[in-house]
Amino acid sequence: MQQDWLLASDIATVLVVPLTSDTALEAFPGNVFVPRETSGSEKDSVAVVSQIGPVSREYLDPYPAGRLPTYLLREVGAGVRLVTGI
Repeated sequence: MQQDWLLASDIATVLVVPLTSDTALEAFPGNVFVPRETSGSEKDSVAVVSQIGPVSREYLDPYPAGRLPTYLLREVGAGVRLVTGI
């Protein structure tokens, strides 16, 4: 959920919006449905924008990080703005 320049920095954490395979959570305001074809996941997912937070790079390094198409990132960004009041 960060810009590439920030990801390339030496900051020890990255900001993430977690995904869940519990697609019923799409019903909550701001959450975004993520089809498996767009995320590379085995299952459809939902981005849970109310749970955005920092995660240590050490935790993420052993695991692959996914990328989403621009249109979904825009929806996730709108969801984050909704839940944070920005």
